[in-house]
Amino acid sequence: MSSRHLRSPSNPNKLPTKQMNGTLPGHYVHQQPLHYQCIRYWVRWLLPMLFVAVISSYTTYMIIYQGPGPQHVSSAADLKRAADHMPHVLDLNELQQGKMEQAWAAVAGAVDPTKELQSASAATTAAADAAAKAATTVVAAATQVAKEPQPQVQRAQPAQPAAVHPPLAPTDAATRWAKATRRRMTVAVVNEAPYHLEIVAGFLHILGQLPVEVTWYQAGQQVPGYSPVQLQEMQGFTQMLGYLPRMKPSNSTPDPVDFAIFISPEYFEKQTKAFLDAAKPITAVMLGHNGMNRALQRLQPLHPRTHFAALAPHVAAAMRNVLHIHTHWMMATYPFTSPKPCLATSPDAATCLHGFSIQGNFESQRRNYTRLWQQVSGAHAQGLLPTKPPVRPFHLHLLGRGDVANLRMPADVKNDTTVHFNLRFPQYYDQIHTTHALLMLLGNKNYLIQKMSSTVVSSLMTASPIIADQAVLDSYTFLKPEHVFLMQKGETEMHVMQRVLRMKPAEVHAVKQRVADLAAHLNRRTLQVLQTFMPMPEDAAAAPAVV
Repeated sequence: MSSRHLRSPSNPNKLPTKQMNGTLPGHYVHQQPLHYQCIRYWVRWLLPMLFVAVISSYTTYMIIYQGPGPQHVSSAADLKRAADHMPHVLDLNELQQGKMEQAWAAVAGAVDPTKELQSASAATTAAADAAAKAATTVVAAATQVAKEPQPQVQRAQPAQPAAVHPPLAPTDAATRWAKATRRRMTVAVVNEAPYHLEIVAGFLHILGQLPVEVTWYQAGQQVPGYSPVQLQEMQGFTQMLGYLPRMKPSNSTPDPVDFAIFISPEYFEKQTKAFLDAAKPITAVMLGHNGMNRALQRLQPLHPRTHFAALAPHVAAAMRNVLHIHTHWMMATYPFTSPKPCLATSPDAATCLHGFSIQGNFESQRRNYTRLWQQVSGAHAQGLLPTKPPVRPFHLHLLGRGDVANLRMPADVKNDTTVHFNLRFPQYYDQIHTTHALLMLLGNKNYLIQKMSSTVVSSLMTASPIIADQAVLDSYTFLKPEHVFLMQKGETEMHVMQRVLRMKPAEVHAVKQRVADLAAHLNRRTLQVLQTFMPMPEDAAAAPAVV
């Protein structure tokens, strides 16, 4: 055997030996085929190098394209302080939000399975919902997430940097502030739009329960021209509230404030920046309306302690998964009181409800009126309408603004419909309150994916259930089957309306009461979550005391 066949083994004692040319024995190996040697070198060198290249490329992609946007860096002490102050109370109604996060991962094209853990953590608590999202290292939140079944990850993932966010205050921050400074915290509610006043009403209601001084900054309407004062008087806003809130035009110079709440700021970037520069709040919260609006990302660096929130879980999920903005959710609704309440205890409880409501601007892009017209015409053709006793009468109430002619309502539907055009707030919500249910008639999927439906807000304000299918419950996860009139598979809105009209009045009122209880629960939750965005007690200690 030639010397080129010899090699130096790692453990020579384990290799066979052979006497060569009468000399000392030497170690030997057998000649290996060329293709076998190529395979060995491929496995030993090329595959590891290829693996390293793939991992490096994927890590670079995640850092550049999938990483979170710039966030305020909180210290470990901030996160621990927030965790110590935050009561970790499990809200079972929010656990389903994990499903929404997984769906959004597919919509956004995300490939990071670790986000399923983060999304499950983000939806596990009521008041601690905010702390679990802002401080992912909180042990209580991590323990709760560990109880949730997680999908098996089939491949190794590069480690993701821990997200850091503005620190969260205690859930009684307003009271702590008042004790530390001997004055009330100053709060600004900023609405640069001549609409969304029902959202303003909800937050004024929540803030009215706290020891804070509130100033509402409201925009007017340009076409036709109305000042903010004229706008709220024309719409009966103050009449609905029952008091006159402290209000200033949004284009006026703001007073310095401790805390600011911005309604739908993604549509008013310039105005939001100007207000932040002038009022200089210690902390601020941006209440996003459209969870896919990129303007929300541009609002992040405007203030070092800016929090983000949405009115519904699916909107917050869109902001987290599409815009990569750490987002909480909180639903604040004004509890409308009718001058003549239609309740189970009312003397006319059996007769005070009439028909069904469709609320909002008369726009076919928002609501699918054509589908409903076809259902009503079909019921007439089948002899199901008009209804006959003991079934209560069928009727539709359209409430809103716009050109009704654009809705192309058939003649047989007109006989069953009353149009309430441009009602003031008290009459608008009173009409909804006295109907059996609200119809959503969503004209597109945006209100299930990235936007909040005003019909859901009206439902909670008036304790009037909505007629909803499972897709609505999957998005608005605080709604359960007991809070709505649920459309079963294969049913239409007309099927459900006929079923409701055959129900006993006490059964309908029981559903309405559950909606009222849900609205009260959501307001209590918002009362806590909102305070976690407020200035910290440490901020209050540094503020000048008012003697």
